Amino acid sequence: MWVLVFLAFMFIAVIYVLRYIDFRRSGYRSTNNNGFFRTIFNRGNYGEFLTFRCLEKLKRDHKFLTNLY
Repeated sequence: MWVLVFLAFMFIAVIYVLRYIDFRRSGYRSTNNNGFFRTIFNRGNYGEFLTFRCLEKLKRDHKFLTNLY
């Protein structure tokens, strides 16, 4: 039983480490000053981050405007 709990915990930890690496590689933090935990645990910020990451892969000149209402 403890082995399954440990494996589940490790699986969740690996997912968050991969998300953190992805977050650090993007320029999202420098654009809007949201930290990792604020971005991951807030649904709106996370959606904005995913959109930012997709748009960041475009090879054109661009300027991002974030936190617009």
